[in-house]
Amino acid sequence: MEDNEVLERLATHLREPPTIPSVPVYALPDQQYLEATVFPLLLRGLEEVARSRPADPLAFLAAYLLSNNPQKTSHPLMGDEGRRVPLQGIAQMAADIISRK
Repeated sequence: MEDNEVLERLATHLREPPTIPSVPVYALPDQQYLEATVFPLLLRGLEEVARSRPADPLAFLAAYLLSNNPQKTSHPLMGDEGRRVPLQGIAQMAADIISRK
């Protein structure tokens, strides 16, 4: 799939969010599953990357996704008592973790 096609699908998703069917989300076809579970947060993260223009956009996006995941309240990149760490701090922690591997 070409980049323009992906961007057009993302733009369409923003203009016309899909309705979530009554079947369990894990049973949906791949595209519908991603549109229902990943795209909303991913698109907000991509908007934040475009707005912030961080030095390491992938680490920043990873940190954004981890920090804003509505399905998970506990993660190593979260601060004490589940409080969110500022995105720049999370991006740096994510980059440090990645560089250790």
